[in-house]
Amino acid sequence: GKGETLQLVNDCDHTTREPIGDGAMHIRTVRILDREAPIVYEGEDLKLKLTFSSERDFTGIAFRTIFFTAGSVPVGMAASEPVLKVRGGENQAVFRLPLPQLAEGEYFGRVVLYEVNEYGAEIVHDVVNAAFSLRKAFRINVNDTSKRWNQQYWGSVVFPNIQVTEE
Repeated sequence: GKGETLQLVNDCDHTTREPIGDGAMHIRTVRILDREAPIVYEGEDLKLKLTFSSERDFTGIAFRTIFFTAGSVPVGMAASEPVLKVRGGENQAVFRLPLPQLAEGEYFGRVVLYEVNEYGAEIVHDVVNAAFSLRKAFRINVNDTSKRWNQQYWGSVVFPNIQVTEE
């Protein structure tokens, strides 16, 4: 979370939950894959592995993350299609997040597991507020200002869809 050192694995088991979730799922860990440090360079995707428990079987589960600056300003959101099949008990899933619109800096992510029913309504099962943190960085040409966006767009950036992948 905010003010902590960036880390690759976040144990969410005992994290205070948002009351919006119905508790049918419980996110245990969020791990940033394929990196030695939680730094994502321009042109790279972020891969997150979630481990979570579920009270029962579900189909049509989706994953969403909201990115915040280190100062808790919401920057934007990314979501998957509701294609995840979940079984009762322990589960894991890997998500690939393209982040082309993210400017350089430090961020943390709120993660949400939710169901989309046949009417398109969302049923939220679990929300973890500071589930992961990362730094977006550039390898070369740090003086290029084309990717630095104005704060007026913060909170309304919609990132490309999250891909549900195998490891």
